[in-house]
Amino acid sequence: MLADAVGAGKTVAAIALIASNAKAARAAARAATDPRHSGATLVVAPCFCLKPVWKQLLEEFTSGLVLLVVEQLGDLKKLTVDQIRVADVVVVASELLYNVKEERDPEAYQTHLTELLGLAALPFIARGFM
Repeated sequence: MLADAVGAGKTVAAIALIASNAKAARAAARAATDPRHSGATLVVAPCFCLKPVWKQLLEEFTSGLVLLVVEQLGDLKKLTVDQIRVADVVVVASELLYNVKEERDPEAYQTHLTELLGLAALPFIARGFM
């Protein structure tokens, strides 16, 4: 997109894209027959830039977008399906997806997700690039 240079505008460009599609995404979520459908954009980012970067820039450059920030498993467990359905942006710590912070139970996130979705197991996801 815009390379890896700090300050090159990658996050702001992504926010502009999200904001430009928010109205259509909300309409699609409302029209969906599946009650779990969400029009939210999922952003996976390192924990250190969730609130200081994504939250700050969303507030600075947009108005009216609903943001959910998930830094750890406890944050995810507090969310309801309805909260996620009405969100425009869900920013999740990449460390959560790879269980870096869940040292007591390294499979805590996957276990919670399979229970929430009513699945026996999650599809295989390749790991090891972090």
